[in-house]
Amino acid sequence: MGPFRPRTVRLLLLLIVLLVLAACLAAAAGRAWLRSQGVEALAWQGPSLSFAGVGLERLTLTWRDADGNRLEVDADGLWLSWPGAAGTNRGYLRQVRAARLALGWHPAPDPAEAAPAAPPDPASLLRWLPGDLRLDHLILDLPCASGRCVEQGSLALQRNGFGNPGGDPLDLRLEARRDGHVLALRLLAQRLASGWTANLLGQLDQHPLLALASQLKEDAATPTWQGELDVPGLPDTTVLLDWLAAWTPLARDLPRAPQALRLSGSWELRPGEGEAPLDPARLWRGSGHAQVRADLPQPWPVPGVGLLEGRLDLALDGEAGRWRPRRLDGDLRAGALQGDAWQMLPATLRPQSLALRLTPLENAATHVQLHLSGAGKTQFELDTRLTLNDQAPLAVRLDAARLSASDVAYHAPAGALDGLTLDLRLDGRLDRQHAELHLRPTSRARLARLEVPGTLVLERLVAESDALELALAYGGEAPATFALRGPVSLRAGRLEQAELLDQGWRFVGTLDLRDSAQAWKGRLDNDAGLKLDLDGTHSAEGALALHARLPELFLRAGNPLAGTARQWPALLSLSSGRLRGEAQLTVPTGAAPATGTLDLDADGLDGIYDRSELSGLQGHASLRLAPRTLALEMPDLRVAQLNPGLPLGPLAFAGQYRAERVAPAAGRLEWREARAGLLGGRVWLAPGSLTLGAADQRLDLHLEGVQLAELFKVYPAEGLAGQGVIDGTLPLRLDGSALRVEAGRLAARGPGFLRFRSEKLRALGRSNPGMGLVADALDDFRYERLDSSVGYDERGTLRLGLDLRGRNPDLEKGRPINLNVNLEEDLPALLTSLQLTDRVSDTIRQRVQDRLRHAPAP
Repeated sequence: MGPFRPRTVRLLLLLIVLLVLAACLAAAAGRAWLRSQGVEALAWQGPSLSFAGVGLERLTLTWRDADGNRLEVDADGLWLSWPGAAGTNRGYLRQVRAARLALGWHPAPDPAEAAPAAPPDPASLLRWLPGDLRLDHLILDLPCASGRCVEQGSLALQRNGFGNPGGDPLDLRLEARRDGHVLALRLLAQRLASGWTANLLGQLDQHPLLALASQLKEDAATPTWQGELDVPGLPDTTVLLDWLAAWTPLARDLPRAPQALRLSGSWELRPGEGEAPLDPARLWRGSGHAQVRADLPQPWPVPGVGLLEGRLDLALDGEAGRWRPRRLDGDLRAGALQGDAWQMLPATLRPQSLALRLTPLENAATHVQLHLSGAGKTQFELDTRLTLNDQAPLAVRLDAARLSASDVAYHAPAGALDGLTLDLRLDGRLDRQHAELHLRPTSRARLARLEVPGTLVLERLVAESDALELALAYGGEAPATFALRGPVSLRAGRLEQAELLDQGWRFVGTLDLRDSAQAWKGRLDNDAGLKLDLDGTHSAEGALALHARLPELFLRAGNPLAGTARQWPALLSLSSGRLRGEAQLTVPTGAAPATGTLDLDADGLDGIYDRSELSGLQGHASLRLAPRTLALEMPDLRVAQLNPGLPLGPLAFAGQYRAERVAPAAGRLEWREARAGLLGGRVWLAPGSLTLGAADQRLDLHLEGVQLAELFKVYPAEGLAGQGVIDGTLPLRLDGSALRVEAGRLAARGPGFLRFRSEKLRALGRSNPGMGLVADALDDFRYERLDSSVGYDERGTLRLGLDLRGRNPDLEKGRPINLNVNLEEDLPALLTSLQLTDRVSDTIRQRVQDRLRHAPAP
């Protein structure tokens, strides 16, 4: 070769300058592009170039994605061949080798939740892998259950020609090394004219660990995937458990006994409609058969389940997505339970372990005896005969099932229950979307105590039913629903509630409880003898509607109302008569007030209220509770007699009372009729009204036909007698709770007589000549006129100003005599004295005596 010419030298220098400028510009643009791709740091050492590829003595790289996850790469002795330019090598690296490759994955502290990505297509993934990949020393630094775990090993991949029908197989070898132990996996996969084959072999310290043979046939209209899995069992599982303990907390506390794990399975599946043939959803929609046999002599961690041990022999047949067991036999135990279903339960109701035993019966394909039990704070057992139908859709029938649980407890701010015991006998049917359960006779639930804070306490609660039905609907996009209906018997040995006396209660009736609404109907009774016909509903919006009917109650046998209501007036006792009633209560949703009605019918009620006897009470009373007001209607109330010491009767009242609910004792009382018989005559009020508690209200009380003879029979004065008919008017003045009579007038309707023959009066006359004349006149006074003014004050003092005109035939030849007599009487004391006589019952006399003993000294 000749010497370089000057022009050639100039061109070469110019080319070098241009290359340097291009490299600088490319480097600047490259750094910006790398940053946009998430590459935070990139460095290399010892590069080498050849026609075969690129070599680096060392490469470090830090990459971060949009969610903050970070990948760190550190490689030594890295060699990358140039991408293939033609044929099967086009577009991917033919060869990648590294003497050492360390990968560190660091998730973001609070990774954003994202929808799970679809699994990549294996064929697409393989196109990015080099044909020859060898990593002599592979180090993985990954997050694990114990924090960070570092695994070391090697990897080798040969895939030249893989993916073409009849081409060379893919050969993947992976080794993991820890503490002198070696876990080796080898995958051989090949594409054939009819589909794909794959074989996976695993060894632990050169002992067989697993063998998987799989084949996907795609030459027919419907693909077929078939395969076999065999885990023959290790002589010593300690090494494998130690390895797993770093990655899952379930394996940390497992016993390190050297027991073998054995697992085998086979399948032949025809996927349903879809794209990817091995998509799990497509496989589930397909047909075929599969079987698995597992023997786990010690607990093994199973994701989503927990620690599983025992044995299982299961065979399944499927047709168009309808799968049913062909063989079902097993004895499994699960601990450290995982899964959302268990975590949703309160801690006190969550079992710590489960045991499942499946025993084939006479027809192993369709009949199995199942025993399921749970241990922990909640203990339960389910024993049943399962019958699997052989028709679509798949369903399971439960026959002669028995569910039992003991000492179940639950405590929460909304309420607490203790000592729940179940003994349920049931039959039923379950499928993928529905469940129906039917309680059989002798089913029973017991509860030692149920408490709803601030509302009620139930003790010794027993629930029984022989025909209760439970229906569940689940699956699909719609929310799950339930319906519980049928007859039920409830008994509470003791119910504590603020408005009720503590005692036992019982309910016998029917329930119709659904997730959308609840209804019940039946007979409610208690130890006091109260019986109510009760029905109610509770809507999905939270509205409550109750209806109660009190059947005719005969009070001669006792008064269950007084033995039930804590607020029953202590001074009211009913001894005979009949009472019936009906009530409705509506509690709407939100803050709206409750509304309701109460209707009572009384017939011939006898009893005592405070210091008054009543007899023959009858009539109808109706209470209406509106959102803002209350109204009490008494259209025709009758009382044969009321005796507070002075007999009154018959009494009649017709009227109504209305008030605001915020001030129920400050309403307005209106009446159309208000009258009472008094001493052979009557007293009455003209139709009118008054407002309770208001000041300065005036009413006129009219008296007509009052017989003096009847008055002197009850007035406690010795030697007093007379005859006459009294009429008059007493103007009543109400001021709050105070009652006064001002300027009242009484007058005799015609002539009559008065006779007062008293030794006290005669003795007074002997010492006082003026009183002697009065005593002589009243010995037999024939009056022609009898008038009296009447006054009464709030202290209970009655004042009478008598004007008597007449004569005594035996005094001074019967000359006319005018007498003006002023009398003053403590009316409450007079009534008290009357209540101490034999004119009232022993109960009233006892109450009066008790009050007198406990009254403060004057």
